[in-house]
Amino acid sequence: MVTSGLIHGPSLVHLSRFDTGVPLWQSGAAAVPAATLDEVLCLPADGTATGQPPMPVPHAIRPSSRPTLFIGLGHPRCGTGFTASLLQANGVDVRHEEVGPEGIVSWMQVAKRGPAPWGNTLAAYPAGARVFLVARSPLAALDAVATENQQIRSIGLRSQLLWERRRVDLFAWNNQTAGDGIYDYFGWAVASLAWWYDICFDDRPEVVFRIEHPEDDALLGRLVGRPISREGKHVWQNTYGPHKKSGRLEFPLDELRRVPRNHLAKLVEVAERLGYPADAATLQGYL
Repeated sequence: MVTSGLIHGPSLVHLSRFDTGVPLWQSGAAAVPAATLDEVLCLPADGTATGQPPMPVPHAIRPSSRPTLFIGLGHPRCGTGFTASLLQANGVDVRHEEVGPEGIVSWMQVAKRGPAPWGNTLAAYPAGARVFLVARSPLAALDAVATENQQIRSIGLRSQLLWERRRVDLFAWNNQTAGDGIYDYFGWAVASLAWWYDICFDDRPEVVFRIEHPEDDALLGRLVGRPISREGKHVWQNTYGPHKKSGRLEFPLDELRRVPRNHLAKLVEVAERLGYPADAATLQGYL
């Protein structure tokens, strides 16, 4: 059953667009602790309490001017830049990988570390923040994420968080199945997509916005309270080209057969929760 994808109050027990019969969280769960914008936008450089006045992040605003922030989570190479541009093109002043007057769209935001490998993130979510999740077909994203895995700051942050939040050691010997001495960019892509998105769901996103589905523009519009449409708009997309620092990697889908089963099984589950049942069925065939 296709659901609206929006949470209208604490009594609802699930949020996915596609109701698989498994609630993403039960009603009555403890709320995420609220923080003021002063607290979450003003951070010491090393992320620790210093007792000194913190330095404000650029574009900081105060609750009196606009109390609602929109926070978009996601995974690298899965559409956060596109989504930020789409919102901007429709008059919503969010920033990509920075905190803007109306919010942020950044795959790094789920780490809540303030300064990030690229840009800045919120260290906590202020009261009234509206969280959504940006998604891309996992199967379509695999090669792009494998290519991204050559960027050490990107795979480094993800490997840290996967260990901290899920006790998944991306670089442990039993997670390397590409052969001795070979960096397992493809295997890391499967594990990262599976577990990073699983971590994102901990923040209870109200909407899963699938970038390949123009009909999801309306879902995003309902969240931000104004019409959102990509039609006739100039929306930025991250395309591969000579300006990229890493060589483009491509793998046959049959590589899925040698990926550790626990990571592949988690990606099947995540594909369903994100609203990609066809991807989930294909991935299931390699278990």
